[in-house]
Amino acid sequence: MTVRSIDPKSEGPAPLTSPAQEPPVQRQETVVTHRRDQDSTERTSVGGATGSLAEHAPKPLATASSRTVVRDEAGGTARKVAQIRQVIWFVAGFLEVVLALRLVLKLLGAGQTAEFTQVVLGFTRPFVMPFLGIFPNAAAESFEFEPATAVAMVVYLLIGLGLVKLVRILYGETSAAA
Repeated sequence: MTVRSIDPKSEGPAPLTSPAQEPPVQRQETVVTHRRDQDSTERTSVGGATGSLAEHAPKPLATASSRTVVRDEAGGTARKVAQIRQVIWFVAGFLEVVLALRLVLKLLGAGQTAEFTQVVLGFTRPFVMPFLGIFPNAAAESFEFEPATAVAMVVYLLIGLGLVKLVRILYGETSAAA
């Protein structure tokens, strides 16, 4: 009786041999390692006899091994989408905070000569400019309500929400989390 086996050192089947001369049959063990910074799969082929000829097989002669690193493309895309969403919400949130600060400073009649007031009003002016004149300002003495700031806050919040949705559409994310 003859048996054909795969020789790990050659590219094809080994020559036909008798059972007494048969090289060991290779078995494979797969070890999957998940780490926080990377996902990898490690496959190692270990020489050894398997099957019904195990008692008659000689000791393992060679060990063949290979390493395969598997990149999780779906996880990478999900992380990328999450990072883009975080940046969008950070920018929108920062803008909302400084615009709210402008609104409060104007409502409470903060002194126009104070350096902090000048910095906040100067920084937020370009963001409020497109909305000036939509509604008239309401003022009583030094207190002023500037509706343009409130409109700007709503518009920039909606723009942030729209950008997050657009990123989810472009990257094909289908989860319900926003």
